[in-house]
Amino acid sequence: MAMPTRAERDGPGGDLAPTARGILTSAARTFADRGSAVSMTEIATRSGVGRATLYRHFPTREILLQELQRVAVESVGERLRGADLGALSCPDALDRAVRVVLSVGHEYAVVIHEQVPVPRDVADRLVRDPIRELLARGRAEGLLRSECSLEWLEDMFVGLVQAGLQQIVRRGADLDVTARAVVSAYLEGAGPRHA
Repeated sequence: MAMPTRAERDGPGGDLAPTARGILTSAARTFADRGSAVSMTEIATRSGVGRATLYRHFPTREILLQELQRVAVESVGERLRGADLGALSCPDALDRAVRVVLSVGHEYAVVIHEQVPVPRDVADRLVRDPIRELLARGRAEGLLRSECSLEWLEDMFVGLVQAGLQQIVRRGADLDVTARAVVSAYLEGAGPRHA
């Protein structure tokens, strides 16, 4: 039986060795540059490590993608915490949250394209909960429609952010322009109706 990798052994909260983190950073850039049809050999070459080193840290492509997803979710969560959304006005906090998700999402677009699963409790705690808190605050302050459930507001938000990410990744759209468009479209559709 093969020894578990550090990623498998430590799970979602585990720290990565510098070599493994470097491989993931390089892999994310390689996938962003060349699309999802990148071989493990190319990832090793672009990471500046031998194939044996790559496979020691990430024995399969699936494990590599799972680890990229974990790092992406943790990065979004860390940046959302650092954005101090609660200290901002709701419109400014929405803008900041969209920019965080788009900037990190762009770095790790392959895991979205490949639909790599992430443990739901981790994604909820780090990403979904802060976004839901922000949307609930927007609804309580009258910025967002009170007749819409929080789930509906969240679905609209996620859908527009995903569309914005696709514009950045597939069409090379500017992050700032895309973030403004996402926030504007969201507030136009989810904002209170005016008679």
